[in-house]
Amino acid sequence: MNEINIGVIGLGGRGTCLATLLCKTEPRIKVKAIFDPVKEQMLEFNKGAGQNAKLCSDFQEVLDDREISWVMVMSPNFAHKEQVVASFAAGKNVFAEKPLATSIDDCQAIYDAHQKSGKLFATGFVLRYAPMYRKIRELLDSGRFGHLLSI
Repeated sequence: MNEINIGVIGLGGRGTCLATLLCKTEPRIKVKAIFDPVKEQMLEFNKGAGQNAKLCSDFQEVLDDREISWVMVMSPNFAHKEQVVASFAAGKNVFAEKPLATSIDDCQAIYDAHQKSGKLFATGFVLRYAPMYRKIRELLDSGRFGHLLSI
């Protein structure tokens, strides 16, 4: 069984939830290094996910770990371009939450970096399947509130 070593950049609610779920549902996944500007977030992640990831002082330290093959970019949207482009430059496969970036130019820079890298890339809709949103969708689809025109 081959381990899949990942690094996580950004451990807010979505980053922590998704990385924890990955660790708990796929035993091959090991989080090796993490970065969040709030140290307590990193400590809470390790405790809740049952991981012993290295606490990094900046996102580049995550990328410098040679054992990591995948990086999850779960940071605030404005930081995605810099972190995704740097991840590809470091030879990592990348998963980034949506939105990909905050401008067309940033999206183009990410596209160009991906093409140049030859690495795998995925953008996730991390809230689309969250229990709260699934319940909202179920209620809306039930017709309970009539025919909605706008929310």
